[in-house]
Amino acid sequence: MLRTLSCLSFIVCLAVSSTAQPPQATKYDGPVTRADLAAAYLRMETALTTATLDEAETARVNKEFDAATLAFFGGKLGEAVKTINELSASVVPNRPDNETYLLAASLRASISPPVSVDVVKAAPAITVESLYSTGATETAFNGHVVIANARGEVLHKRPFSVTLGPDKMAKTELPLELGPLRLNPGRYTVGIAVSEHEFLSVGNWTLAGASLTETSAKYAAEIDALTGSGPAFDQAKASVAARAKLLSDTPSVDNTAQFVLDATALTSEIASEITVLKGGNDPFKGRTGDYWRVLKTDDKEIPLRVYLPATADASKPLPLVVAFHGAGGDENMFMDAYGAGVLKTLADKHGFLAVSPLTYAFAGARSGEYFDQLIAATALDYPVDPKRIYVLGHSMGGGMTNAIVAAKPDSMTAAACLCGFRGFDKKVAKIPPTLVIAAEFDPLAQPSRVEAAFKLSKDAGLSVEYQLIQGHGHTLTVGEVLPETIEWLFSHTKP
Repeated sequence: MLRTLSCLSFIVCLAVSSTAQPPQATKYDGPVTRADLAAAYLRMETALTTATLDEAETARVNKEFDAATLAFFGGKLGEAVKTINELSASVVPNRPDNETYLLAASLRASISPPVSVDVVKAAPAITVESLYSTGATETAFNGHVVIANARGEVLHKRPFSVTLGPDKMAKTELPLELGPLRLNPGRYTVGIAVSEHEFLSVGNWTLAGASLTETSAKYAAEIDALTGSGPAFDQAKASVAARAKLLSDTPSVDNTAQFVLDATALTSEIASEITVLKGGNDPFKGRTGDYWRVLKTDDKEIPLRVYLPATADASKPLPLVVAFHGAGGDENMFMDAYGAGVLKTLADKHGFLAVSPLTYAFAGARSGEYFDQLIAATALDYPVDPKRIYVLGHSMGGGMTNAIVAAKPDSMTAAACLCGFRGFDKKVAKIPPTLVIAAEFDPLAQPSRVEAAFKLSKDAGLSVEYQLIQGHGHTLTVGEVLPETIEWLFSHTKP
């Protein structure tokens, strides 16, 4: 059995894709997308969870990662992905073959169609293509595309050959050729082998029992016909309808949720949710685990991820942590990407309910109103403890946290702004305890500006604390400080 180098698939890695249009790529960026950047980023975060770095190495990795971040925002996606892949290779000690790892990481493997119903009548095809040029010397790469199940067990291997080199963008197409292998409906990981026992997870492929597009239309008609009353029913119906819309035979590369979720499992879940709604009940009431849904407001629907540990006692008041992601991310970022999803690990440890919405949807003058609507909607399904409501955000999400703290100081117990804080208007008279974190090498939220905003807030008599994280940069700081940040937040309760 091969061991996946990334414990989550490329699909989950789509967490840093954006609703905005991606910037134009540079000359040799080839087909690089934000999804490819996300795949590389999650491999990096995953590698860091087991890496042991001294101060010099920590500083190097953070500086180079932030350089990749700036390349990303500048539209140089291939440069960004290549830099992150090289960083990932550099932090793994005693890797037997970094060259093979880097060559494999420079490629994307995909299966078309991405959702198959009958592999006999419509045989799938594999495409292997370069994301960027690999170096000064041409290299023949003889590899294998692998198909693995959810447990990382390899079910099929398909050999391929490409020639990689300077300014050379390789691409090859070949039939899948499953042979006698019979696969059950489900989502499968697509990877590229690095060695006999390892592969890079770079894509996924869904084998469905029936057309997902037709199933989606069927569900939509059933949901539309449902009648009920009350805010819990309205929120649940909107979420089930939104979940049904994710089912498609041609999932969009711009819709992260379509890739994060296993469409075959989602199909079954929605059928059960519709049944519960028909009985006049709320299918999300007290639900544990990790799931995607929407918040229905008076003018839009806001995507969000929800996680409650299976061990949590949903009959007792629950602490709530609301997490706002940074620019370029979406509602999946905190659950899957920052610190390789450390927020959920912390929820398991501390027994809290975690909710991470799409930050962009809160932008504007109504951010405080939307926040209150989010808390009210969450309280329909869970016994949220009003004395323990916490908010945190990174980068743009830190700025959003900043804004909500100012607009709704009584709606939360404490807050934390990570590498994103601009201070408060002079009209702001009170705020809940707020932690402001800056990173020494941050080129985006420069610590000198963050500290200056903090000092103005402190001088105004507001309840703020400041921490400077040495040796770190803009993004990798999140995974580093989140455990201590949660501890700090939980040290505060309302009387």
